[in-house]
Amino acid sequence: MKKIISSVLAAAITFSSFATVSPGMFRQGSWYNEAYAADSFFGGANPVISRGVPAYSGKSDSASSGNDEHYFTSWSSSSGDYLAYDLSGVPQSQRKKVLAAWYNLSSYDNLGAYASRNAEPIDYTIEVNKAQGGSYPSSGWEVVETVEGNGLSSRQHIVDMDGYNWIRMNITKAYGDKVTLNLDIHDASQGVFDSWIFFGDSITAGGMVNAYGTSYANYVNQIDSRFFPVQENGGIGGITSKDGKEHIDQWLSGSPVHFVSIAYGTNDCWGNPNNVQSYYSNTKYMIDAIIKAGKVPVLPKIPSSTNNDVGNNVGYYNAMVDKLYDEYGDKLVHGPDFDDFFKKNTWGLSADGVHPNSEGYEAMKKLWAETMYENVYKKIGSQPHTPETVKGDVNDDGEFSAADLVTLQKYLLGYKNAELSNWQAGDLCEDGRIDAFDLVAMRKLIISKDEPQTPDTPHTEFKAVYEAENAKLSGANTIIADQGASGGKAVGNFADNSDNLTFTIEVPTAGSYCLTFTSKGLGGNKYNEILVDNENVGGFDSVGDRFTDTALRRVMLKAGKHTVSVKKSWGWITMDKLTVTEDEAISANVYKVDKKLINPKADDNAKELFSYLCDSYGKYTLAGQVCNDGLNGEEFKAIYEVTGKYPAIVGLDMMDYCPSRQAKGARSNAVETAIDFHKHGGISTFCWHWNAPDKYMKPGDTEQGTPRWWGGFNTSNTNFDIAAVMDGRDPEGKALIDADIAEIAKQLNRLRDAGVPVLWRPLHEASGGWFWWGAKGPDAYKKLWYYLYDELTNKYGCTNLIWVWNGQNPEWYPGDEYVDVIGEDIYAGEHSYGAQNAKFSELLEYPDTNKLIALTENGTVFDIDNVVAANSRWSWFGTWCGDFVVRNGRYNEAYTEKNVMSKTYNSEYVITLDELPWYKK
Repeated sequence: MKKIISSVLAAAITFSSFATVSPGMFRQGSWYNEAYAADSFFGGANPVISRGVPAYSGKSDSASSGNDEHYFTSWSSSSGDYLAYDLSGVPQSQRKKVLAAWYNLSSYDNLGAYASRNAEPIDYTIEVNKAQGGSYPSSGWEVVETVEGNGLSSRQHIVDMDGYNWIRMNITKAYGDKVTLNLDIHDASQGVFDSWIFFGDSITAGGMVNAYGTSYANYVNQIDSRFFPVQENGGIGGITSKDGKEHIDQWLSGSPVHFVSIAYGTNDCWGNPNNVQSYYSNTKYMIDAIIKAGKVPVLPKIPSSTNNDVGNNVGYYNAMVDKLYDEYGDKLVHGPDFDDFFKKNTWGLSADGVHPNSEGYEAMKKLWAETMYENVYKKIGSQPHTPETVKGDVNDDGEFSAADLVTLQKYLLGYKNAELSNWQAGDLCEDGRIDAFDLVAMRKLIISKDEPQTPDTPHTEFKAVYEAENAKLSGANTIIADQGASGGKAVGNFADNSDNLTFTIEVPTAGSYCLTFTSKGLGGNKYNEILVDNENVGGFDSVGDRFTDTALRRVMLKAGKHTVSVKKSWGWITMDKLTVTEDEAISANVYKVDKKLINPKADDNAKELFSYLCDSYGKYTLAGQVCNDGLNGEEFKAIYEVTGKYPAIVGLDMMDYCPSRQAKGARSNAVETAIDFHKHGGISTFCWHWNAPDKYMKPGDTEQGTPRWWGGFNTSNTNFDIAAVMDGRDPEGKALIDADIAEIAKQLNRLRDAGVPVLWRPLHEASGGWFWWGAKGPDAYKKLWYYLYDELTNKYGCTNLIWVWNGQNPEWYPGDEYVDVIGEDIYAGEHSYGAQNAKFSELLEYPDTNKLIALTENGTVFDIDNVVAANSRWSWFGTWCGDFVVRNGRYNEAYTEKNVMSKTYNSEYVITLDELPWYKK
């Protein structure tokens, strides 16, 4: 069994819990995380470094036109010629690795009725040379990439130029024996980020050409001079999303492009209102292909049109765009809303009412740049300070002293305002992280010094108020007069998915903060979500028809600026203000729980497991995984392949033991799986997707074509009224649920008789209302909870149960005497590795006495360093099955990357199967 403090550590320092910190740990995962894995440099820009450098060609005198500031001028020659650049005058640090991008004005691919291949290179090589600059070298060229049979109008190539001064593109074959192109070389020494391709139909082809008007890249550069993006125009006239789907994998193959826009739809909907699902499926396929290729998808709205054959249908198709926005969340970058733009600016459309005119195309490029600057570039932030690295000087005062030891110790203990100005200096173990082992090393360094510790300095509590009317509004949200709001103004009404609001806040130090939202619901209570720096950190309630405060506690923030966005969930609120204050850290006292189970007749197996969980709470988190076949299941095998570990907890379901499902032929081996896992020393948790009795099932199939009984637990598939059952108005329904309970009790007692204790999680996610047991409100739900507890405990003698309540709302909490563990289901965004400490803090307030708190369902597995740093020590986590872990029999990184999964499973703070006290091979 793991010990929270190793012997060497215990000898040096005593405190209740350590914070383990790695660089950039508070930047939770999303599409931009990969490009900024470290905080010590600004790696977002890929600036052009070839503009105006000496250019050479063997046959043509137009070489300098290939790298001047104008794309309407080009290098032109015949095949059998080269375009070479002398980069010796560019600082070597900016050309260790470069991105070579060339552009031609023919159509992107030889596809569709309007394809053109004017002067494209067909066979060529990219070559480098170590010769000194000043005169063109006739020898010494080394080929780094060879392309044969090219059929595209532009390409990008990553080239390692470390030690080289020259680069050239050598064309041996061209279409029509003539070649015309521009060639840009970009600094990619810190990786490829600012690299784009815009796929689409003729509207994209006309709008994203860089040779006419002001290019997208130039517009971005005008907004922020640090950036000059690579910009490929992948538009092809006359094609549809079907063509995009059929070619996307081929187009992306081998391309280093980072951001990929897919802007189809106009041709799909032209005269065809009934092709919506095909457009949706095709676009979804392309998004998945882009993500699979390790790139970032961008999806704009389809442009509005004054041509009725298009304009009458655009709304149906853009509804699919909204659906994709919701499905993919932060994984999909929102492109410009061309629907709204051309509705308001019909002057930008040509005579056909579909294609933009020259002014419209120019406006499109400008809107692209402005939208991407807001949705992409501004998320990166500015270049942080890289401090001088004096060993041990974590407070960055230029020397190492006892004051640094005090600072580091307070930081690890989670003291308010304890900040490491220079964390690199404190990484004395040189393992890329800050933890208690570095503190031990620092004590050894300082032991010979006789310097007093620096006393605490006076501290003023931080508080900042941000008025909603000063925030950035999107969609149809507007500033409204409201005498009940501070300053007499507020913002509403969040009626549409695009109606969001974003505050820009600034905090002085890294630490824990409370975000208090002052709002009111329109027409009743409402719930909406909060994103901090584009990552979901929880939600807040708005009470109907009066302004009230809702606090989102213990949100971890780094020093500096952050965005806090109110994202429509239910919507229909009026927002007054956001108040940001410092918050106290989570106390170690919350982890002191009573080992007494709520069932006084609980058997020894349940007591032993619960005692172990209580002893581990606050020190370790148990790894859990939903997997129908346990050790033989795909999820377990995939996790073991990546981590070398198996989960300590297997998640299973009583669903297919329901009589209404059994009558339809459903069968389950969940009990057998739990018994087998128990024999290996593992722990089992069961939920129960309780199918309503067949009498109350709606007939037929769902809109998706599946039989309704398959989802008989969903409110939408049944007419079951649990309130009528619990208050005696439906005695037949009562008899039927009694039969259901009896059958589930039989299965639970099979487990009891086999010595298997169960983390029992029935009636989960009730407050959402999507399951029938939560469809009639908290009172009916709690009556059912009490009844189920009494039946299983007192009537059927299920003494092996540890009762896990997972109602997701304090109004639905049955009370301390009916709950052993409080659970929460949280599906954060893909690669979103935050600790979800705001929700953890909220759950601490539900009971009157301390209870174990578990992350009973999750999609992405958190980075355990974040959990330890925030001290939100979930008792266990339970990752859902399928795509969240495995796809096509192999580990799937769409949600949790391999390195994070391995790090968490192998952490000293996480318990896996082999570390349980009952483990047997």
